[in-house]
Amino acid sequence: MNINYEVVSKLLPERNPSGYFGFSFLSWQGSSISFKDSMWAVYLIYFAIISLTLGMYIFKTQVRNVYLVNQQRTIYILQGMGFFLFALTIFRTIILAVGGYPNLWELVPFHFCRMFVIMISVSLMFKKINLIKYLGVFAIGGGIIGLLISDLSNSEYWVKFGGMEIGIDNYIFWDFFIIHASSVLLSFYIFVILKPKIYKSTITYSFLSMFVFTLCIFGLNIAFSNVSDPRWRPNWFYLGIPELNGIDEMLEPYIGKFASSYPAILGTFISIGSAMYIGFTMICINSDRLEFILRDEKTKAICFKIKIVSSNNMKHFIEGPKKKYRENYNN
Repeated sequence: MNINYEVVSKLLPERNPSGYFGFSFLSWQGSSISFKDSMWAVYLIYFAIISLTLGMYIFKTQVRNVYLVNQQRTIYILQGMGFFLFALTIFRTIILAVGGYPNLWELVPFHFCRMFVIMISVSLMFKKINLIKYLGVFAIGGGIIGLLISDLSNSEYWVKFGGMEIGIDNYIFWDFFIIHASSVLLSFYIFVILKPKIYKSTITYSFLSMFVFTLCIFGLNIAFSNVSDPRWRPNWFYLGIPELNGIDEMLEPYIGKFASSYPAILGTFISIGSAMYIGFTMICINSDRLEFILRDEKTKAICFKIKIVSSNNMKHFIEGPKKKYRENYNN
């Protein structure tokens, strides 16, 4: 791809090509279209995600019936998507490594959303889609937050590396939105077709696993914060040391100086994350309280009615799996 660096420099004067790919489709610095000029595509992506999510929710009975009729084919399609997402992550890692990306620690996929997309993709590759009940809530929550705060425009941080401005003519733009959109849509779709039962033990296991993993990430950030090569000093989960992490200054006006300071930010993130996890889980459990009637049972005419019903998911959650085992044993 031939890039006119003079034209690009006039559009984005704070950028200078510092990577192997210059200002091309594969460059981590971006190409010629800015993120601001790509917002129309971002809004279209938002609209598509919201429309697909609402569509799957409103037509959840029909979506599940299609899955039950074509179960084996659906599993193969999901398996293919798992391979695609895993390959996309490998491709991103290779391109960043070859292209002279300054933050080499990001080559290790410990970013929250990408980490869960990798786990989901592996579960799909090995046809273990039932694991979604452990991964899905984290993936949906992280994906939504990532999409809402998406900003791939230039900043003071990136200027010192030659500048970065990512738009629709760059693969990082599409990689970012494919990963976060997949995190939301894939997880939601699998929730719809499987209707997994979430018990208290499910929440306990998921929460404790995530708690331990967060502590490990925090420890890894500290352990690698003094390595000789600054490119490998990490800020995974935004829990890096203050010299590598500006999240404290960004959050201080909202949560106060102490809660945003280091290392108290660890407790703050765990508290906020726990509250969000419980909130998203309760939404998922109660999602079956709304029943959408699309055809009148008597006249068979097409209609659209919303009916509030009791939640079977909540019943399973309260009673737990033991009641089912007792009933089977008694029968």
